Amino acid sequence: MEKTSVGKTASIDNKWDQLLQKLNHYVQKEFDTIFEIGDLFLDIESGYGKGAVSKAAKSCGVSTSVARQRLWVSRKIPKTSKLRSSTLSYSQLRAIAGTDDVEGWGNKCLANNWSVAELQEELDKNNAVKAQEDGLPCNYCEQPLSSNKEIVTVRVGNKKSQRYCSVDCAYKALERLAHPTPPTEKSSAELVERKLNEPVGKTLIEDIASE
Repeated sequence: MEKTSVGKTASIDNKWDQLLQKLNHYVQKEFDTIFEIGDLFLDIESGYGKGAVSKAAKSCGVSTSVARQRLWVSRKIPKTSKLRSSTLSYSQLRAIAGTDDVEGWGNKCLANNWSVAELQEELDKNNAVKAQEDGLPCNYCEQPLSSNKEIVTVRVGNKKSQRYCSVDCAYKALERLAHPTPPTEKSSAELVERKLNEPVGKTLIEDIASE
């Protein structure tokens, strides 16, 4: 009985190893293919112009936004970069492609063994500090981000992260995003009145009145 149990365990472990080996093979193949696609779109843009990228993408059934993203990552992390042959995933490389120091952030990610989420958190922290130093405004109240306060960074899906000077501003911004306020009758009337009071509108009304 013991021999049978050991045999079954060994067989399961062997199958598990085989499945992992296949999985790793295809994951690496997918990784290489994504970069190859980006490199090809980059060659198309270099040889035929930006407009040719959309045309080529359409003919292959790829959205223009995806094509341009692949192209952009390939440009930022070229074939000569050692990061392409590292253990970093494409998602990680795409995240650091938007930095001013691709190689530096790539090495930090490798050294600290960051996941995609951890890497993005570190990038958001770094960008928040730079935003404070540059005096950029809060994305809600538009007041300069203060170095005396901790910045609240919010990212919705794959959209660009938004920075707020307080939790209150971040909450209000998310509320506005979730429940956009429709224009009221009063605000619509004010808009019409403002438009009519513009020089062009005023002249038009006077012309109609004089007929």
